[in-house]
Amino acid sequence: MPGDLDGPDNLIETDLPPGVYFVRITDSTNGCVTLHSDTVFDPGPIVLNPKFDRSILFWFIKWESMA
Repeated sequence: MPGDLDGPDNLIETDLPPGVYFVRITDSTNGCVTLHSDTVFDPGPIVLNPKFDRSILFWFIKWESMA
């Protein structure tokens, strides 16, 4: 988090590892402060279940024979 109290109006973080994160939001006009926390979870492994679709294969073979 930037140390400048009058820092950027938005900040986007990407590729955060799992954990608990805290932000401090300060209204530069009124000086109101809000604290917020949120948790980033590990999504776990991605499992693919491939499935053979004959209708797509038939359409592709038919299209190839027309070319």
